[in-house]
Amino acid sequence: RTLTGHSDSVLVLAYSPDGYVLASGSLDKTVIIWDAKNRSYDKICTLTGHSSIVWALAYSPDGCVLASGSGDKTVIIWDAKNRSYDKICTLTGHSSYVFTLAYSPDGCVLASGSGDKTVIIW
Repeated sequence: RTLTGHSDSVLVLAYSPDGYVLASGSLDKTVIIWDAKNRSYDKICTLTGHSSIVWALAYSPDGCVLASGSGDKTVIIWDAKNRSYDKICTLTGHSSYVFTLAYSPDGCVLASGSGDKTVIIW
C-alpha cells in the first residue's frame, strides 16, 4: 500500500510503541498521523506548527507524546494520548536545525541533537 498526503518529500517516520500509529515528517513542514491498527493506514490528521522542514520524530515510550524536530530550530511536543495530537508546547534553545530526537527508556527525558553541534536534554 502506498500512503499519499504530503506535498513534498518524506524524510522521517516513527511508529508509536504499540504499533497502532505511524507518523511521517516531510519537507512540506507537516507531520501526518496514519492509523496503522489493523493495517488500514487511513490518515488520522495532519499536524502543522513548524515553519520549516520536519527532520525528526520520536514517540515517548508510553506512546502518550510525540516530539517533532524541525529546521525552524524547535521541537514541538504533541499530545498523542487518545490520538488528539494537540500541541502541548514548543521547545526552543537550538541555534540550528533539529536533526534527531530520542526519549529515555523511562520517558522522563527527551534529547534533541542539532546542526549547532549540541545535544539538549529537556
